[in-house]
Amino acid sequence: MDKKRLEIIITSVLILVLVFAWINSIKIFLKKKAKYKATPPAAAQLAPLPASLQAASVTQEVEAGKDYSSYEEDDSDFVRSPFSGKLYGEEEPVDFKISGLIWDELNPQIIINDKISKVGDSIEGYIIEKIEKQKVTLFNGIRRIELNI
Repeated sequence: MDKKRLEIIITSVLILVLVFAWINSIKIFLKKKAKYKATPPAAAQLAPLPASLQAASVTQEVEAGKDYSSYEEDDSDFVRSPFSGKLYGEEEPVDFKISGLIWDELNPQIIINDKISKVGDSIEGYIIEKIEKQKVTLFNGIRRIELNI
């Protein structure tokens, strides 16, 4: 009986320590969250450039040959986030010429760039993921391309 009572006391003390630690961590989290909301981001603290400088720099870049036609505005704080799924490097043009399709329910094949290929084969760094009656899906680990037949 004495051993059982000791186990109950130790368990109760450990539970109390756990509850206090949990409450303390919640307090710290709420303080950090309130502090983060109270301070504006560093970009908001900077004074904006005068309009004449902004317009001049964009005009110089356009005259230098920069292409802004594919530029998309992003409202997120992290423009170059590695978790966004966007590619920031130069995209290489891909030229696949589909000559034909050999359709079979179990083993479809496609003729791309004058080469007969099946699902799992590699063509110019792309792996054929799926062959359907109307399209082919290629993937290179980063970029997925769907080619219509």
